[in-house]
Amino acid sequence: MKNDVSVKRAVIFTGGFCSFSHLSSDDFNGDLIIAADAGRITAEMCGVHPGIIVGDFDSSPIPAHTTAEIIRVPAEKDDTDTMLACRLAIERGATELCVIGGTGGRLDHTLSNVFFLEALHERGVRTVLTDGVNRLRLLKDESVTLPSSRFTYFSLFALDSAHVTLEGCKYPLDNALLSRDNPYAVSNEITTDKATISVSGGAVLLVESDAR
Repeated sequence: MKNDVSVKRAVIFTGGFCSFSHLSSDDFNGDLIIAADAGRITAEMCGVHPGIIVGDFDSSPIPAHTTAEIIRVPAEKDDTDTMLACRLAIERGATELCVIGGTGGRLDHTLSNVFFLEALHERGVRTVLTDGVNRLRLLKDESVTLPSSRFTYFSLFALDSAHVTLEGCKYPLDNALLSRDNPYAVSNEITTDKATISVSGGAVLLVESDAR
C-alpha cells in the first residue's frame, strides 16, 4: 500500500519517555498507526495496536504474535527508526503526523527528533512530537491558537531569525525579533481562554509543557 489517499493523519509511537496519564485519546486518533521499534511497547501501554512496526529491532524483539505489517531494516543506516517511520507514513499518504514518545533517554535521539521537525515542515507535513508532558511543533510564517485547557506553559526557541507576536498570555510580544543571539522566550503562561502566536520570517520551535 503506497500513497493511500485515505491516509491523512498518521500516529507514530516511538521509544523514550512517555507519560501515559497525560496523553489523551485524541493523540492516538489516526488513519495510520505505526510503531518505530520499541515504540510498539509504548503503543501497547496506551492500548493501541499498530498496523505497521518498522525498525532494526535492536531495542525490542519482533513480536511473536502480531497482525501488524513488519518492516525490518538494517541496524547500520542513515536514519533513526523514528525518522524511517515518519518517511514511511508520508510514503503511505500522510500529510499530518503525531509522534508519541521520542524524548528522554538518549539525548542524541531526542535532538534528532526535534530537528527533524523542520525537515518535515519544509515538506509540508505538519508534525507534533509529544510525550504527554511536552508537545513540540515547528512554526514558520503562520499563526496558531493555544487553548488554556491542557498545557500550563509554552516556550519559543528561534531556529532562524523570526518576528513573533504573542497575545492572550502573561508575557505578550509585539513583533519581537528572536534570533540566534536572542533565541528564546521561555516559560510563558496563557492568561485568557486562549493565546495566539504569530511567527513571520523564520522558523520557531514551540514547546508546550504541563507543570503537573
